Amino acid sequence: DIHHFEFIKQQEPAFINKFHKMFLSYEIGHNKPEPEIFDFVLRDVNTVPEEIMFFDDLQENVLAAREKGIQAFCVNNYETVLTILKEYHIFNG
Repeated sequence: DIHHFEFIKQQEPAFINKFHKMFLSYEIGHNKPEPEIFDFVLRDVNTVPEEIMFFDDLQENVLAAREKGIQAFCVNNYETVLTILKEYHIFNG
């Protein structure tokens, strides 16, 4: 939700600024786990699903993303996201 994302932006601006593009459900106008939200992202970035990483704290949303072929991870904290990004050599800071 917007409050959670705003908190992360305030706490970790350097981390947030590393991303080229982020898709937030409250900005897109579709709710997870609706397939339309994932279809929107796939159309917008014009790439294969395997090139996208999706992080969420709800398993049902992660499973819905995986059904579209997206790399999806169930996470409950910022540190877990960092660990995954480091494992994939996407973020080292």
